[in-house]
Amino acid sequence: MDLNEIQYFASVARLGSFSAASRQTHVPKSTLSRKVSDLEKRLGVSLLRRTTRKVQLTEVGQEYLKLCSEAFLKLESAELLASQAETKPQGTLRISAPLDIASSFLASVSRDFMVAYPEINIEFLLDDRIVDLVAERIDLAVRAGALPDSSLKAQKLGISEFQLYASPTYLRKFGEPKTPRDLEKHRCIVFTNLHPDSIWILSNKEGSKQTVKPAHFVTSNQLGMVKTLTVQGAGIGMIPVFLSTESEKKNELVRILKNWGMDREPVHVVYPAQSYMPLRVRLFLNFLKQSFKG
Repeated sequence: MDLNEIQYFASVARLGSFSAASRQTHVPKSTLSRKVSDLEKRLGVSLLRRTTRKVQLTEVGQEYLKLCSEAFLKLESAELLASQAETKPQGTLRISAPLDIASSFLASVSRDFMVAYPEINIEFLLDDRIVDLVAERIDLAVRAGALPDSSLKAQKLGISEFQLYASPTYLRKFGEPKTPRDLEKHRCIVFTNLHPDSIWILSNKEGSKQTVKPAHFVTSNQLGMVKTLTVQGAGIGMIPVFLSTESEKKNELVRILKNWGMDREPVHVVYPAQSYMPLRVRLFLNFLKQSFKG
C-alpha cells in the first residue's frame, strides 16, 4: 500500500482536476496522473473518469474516497494524540456553514476567536448544500433546521426564531403595522426557502395563528439579501433574531409586532465522530456555544 498514491488520489478527487491538485500539493501534474493510474492498476478498478476539463469520481471511487478520508482522519487523530503540540492552540480549522449564517453570526464570532487564538487559522467553506464532512475533511459545520440521521456528532446551539423587522426610515414613511392583518398593506421581504408561496403564518404566545398574504412583496432565496433590503428600507422582513441583533443595537432595524413571530428552527453544530477532538476544534466549539447564547 502506497499512502502517497491514496493522498494524491484524494486531492485530485476533492478538487476535481489534476491541475488544481498539482497547485495545492506542489506535485507535478504528470506525477499525480501516474500515481493515480498506478493506484487504479493495483486495485484493478477505475476510480476517476477523466475529461479534458475535469475529473469525476466513479461509483467505486466515491466509496473509496469516503473510506480513505475516514482512515486519514483516524491517522490525524492518532498523530495529535501522540504529540505534544496540542498544548498550544494552533493549526487550521475548516468550517462549513450556509452563507447567510457565516456572513453575519459566524463572521463576528470568528473575528473574536482569532483575537483570542491568533495561531489558529480558519478556512470557511460556504455552501447551502449538506457537505460530507469526512470526505471533505471539515472539522465542524453549523446547520439550521432539523438534522438528518447520520453518524455525525451534534450539539444544539439554540433556537433560530424569526421575527418581523423594519428600518426606522421605512416606518417613518409608511407607518408601523399594529396587527398582522396590517402587513397585507405593506411591502414585505420574503425568504423563499421557508415561504415559497409568499405566505406568512404568524403565531403568538397564546397560540393564536394568522395567515398573512402581502399584496406587495420582494422575494429572495438568501437571508442576507432579505436583511439587507430590510435595513435599506425596501420593506418589512421576516429575519432570524440572531441575524438581527447587531442591526437592532445600531438602530438599523426595529422589531415590530413583537407578540407575533414564526418558524422556530434549531441550530446545531455537527462534527465527525472521533475518539480525540483536536484542541482547535474544542476551543472553537466552546467559543461558538457561548457566543450563540450571548
